[in-house]
Amino acid sequence: MGYEKSKKKIVFLTTIPDTLANFYLPLAEKLSEEYEVMLASSFGEATQIIENKNLRFEAFALRRKIFWPGNFISIFKMAKWMRKEKVDMVVMSTPVAALVGRLAAFFSKVPIRVVDVRGLFPKETHRRQYILNNITERILNKITTWYNFINKEDMKEYEEKGFLNGKGRALIPCGGAGINLSKFSPRNVDKMKVSRIKKEIGIKDSDFIVLFAGRLCEDKGIYDFIEIVKMLLDEGVVVKGIIAGGVLKGERKPVFPNAISKKAKELGVSENIVYIGLRNDMPEIFHISDILLLPSKREGFGMVFAEAAAMGIPVVAYDNRGSRTAVRDKLTGYIVPQGDKAAMVKAIKKLYSSREEMVEMGDMARAIAEEEYSSEKVINKYIKNYEVLLRR
Repeated sequence: MGYEKSKKKIVFLTTIPDTLANFYLPLAEKLSEEYEVMLASSFGEATQIIENKNLRFEAFALRRKIFWPGNFISIFKMAKWMRKEKVDMVVMSTPVAALVGRLAAFFSKVPIRVVDVRGLFPKETHRRQYILNNITERILNKITTWYNFINKEDMKEYEEKGFLNGKGRALIPCGGAGINLSKFSPRNVDKMKVSRIKKEIGIKDSDFIVLFAGRLCEDKGIYDFIEIVKMLLDEGVVVKGIIAGGVLKGERKPVFPNAISKKAKELGVSENIVYIGLRNDMPEIFHISDILLLPSKREGFGMVFAEAAAMGIPVVAYDNRGSRTAVRDKLTGYIVPQGDKAAMVKAIKKLYSSREEMVEMGDMARAIAEEEYSSEKVINKYIKNYEVLLRR
């Protein structure tokens, strides 16, 4: 009588469950067809989304503050769990998870330790985090098997610092799950839902809409967004700014909705700033918008750039590694110098005055999304790499 060969075990580890839900669920589901897949992070509201997918989930005490004592206690608890489960590969993303997870995997002798680098802290604006990352990576790269990068500049930086000597690596822009091009498609939006949303948030067909979509924190440039709306109004552009997003658990320098309202009131633009919170109808939100405006201080890639591209929406963004990777300057949008709000206004006014250019940029963006960002293509790139690692 034969025995079925046991499946190899893969763990996806992040600090908070939102990262698992937003970036890894489709990949984990696909891998679960051939492997035993488990997901791990701290506990939060997004864990319900994971459990609804019938994937195993394990909660650990983790916080995004790297020196929180509970993180270090979790190293040993996690190592004990990994040893018991006889894990074959751990894939880690976000700074705390990459620290805790690698040490736990090393102590429990997990043979394959993969780190997803989802955007490095720039030295110019995040000096403390930049120095800390360099110190920890100089130590932890010795117990790392493989690195995935979502932009070539991060990979080049690690190569120049010697972190990748003897290490496997892959460059996969739009990392994680890619974009569901059927869901994020201007052809597939629910027109009745679009009408309801416009009525709900007070949008007229004649309104020119700039959209902010992302985490509510200072790094994302939310205050610059409000100031740019004010500058546009002062120059005669009849514009409304929609803000879609929320504050994640443990967010660094969060910007809460009351702070958005306060800033808009101070600038006298309360009637022109509409905060709509976290949404599950983002394709429709993109559809009612004319431009995605993202004045981020830093982006690793910026999934919202890819979503906007899929929806045929041009982008205006500050210059950073993510925007340089995901936005084709003057083809799918405009990239302006970091912190230059006047340049942002100039780029938006150019698009405002030329509907034809907006449509051309949107069409080009959609074509690039179909070529590079589809879930199937991105997930298959990861799976091919993981299959090679697991066959070793």
